[in-house]
Amino acid sequence: LRPELECLLSNREEKEECFIYKTLLTDLLEQGYGIEVRKCLSIQMIGSMFYLALTINSYGPKGSAVFQATLNKLFNPQTDTINPDIFAPMTLDQYNQFMLILYIACHLITEDHNCDMKEAFTVMVASGDAGDELQAINDKDERFDDL
Repeated sequence: LRPELECLLSNREEKEECFIYKTLLTDLLEQGYGIEVRKCLSIQMIGSMFYLALTINSYGPKGSAVFQATLNKLFNPQTDTINPDIFAPMTLDQYNQFMLILYIACHLITEDHNCDMKEAFTVMVASGDAGDELQAINDKDERFDDL
């Protein structure tokens, strides 16, 4: 999975062909925001499908925290050469949230369900409530304090 993530961080064409990215743009368009990602992000507006997926994907808040911590260890902008033009107008943190975390989750679902990314995305969104309920982070869970 690391080579695929590296590619999404270094190759604009790969990013633009990625199902997750295309779905983000489609969702923004369907919500009436157009595909002006910079404008949508600057006013903190995101499409409803992506809001749902980001907040309650099937891996829940714990899964998202683990994915984010993993991305932070794999790709450190202070030590790795990361071209911000690839994910502009998003910041690296936004790109991780809107693209890479969802990509990781969908990739894992494709393996579990033996399906493609489109079906995996549907499964992720449909199982979001379960992920939020089963994988919520609470104050008693000290394992997530350092994430």
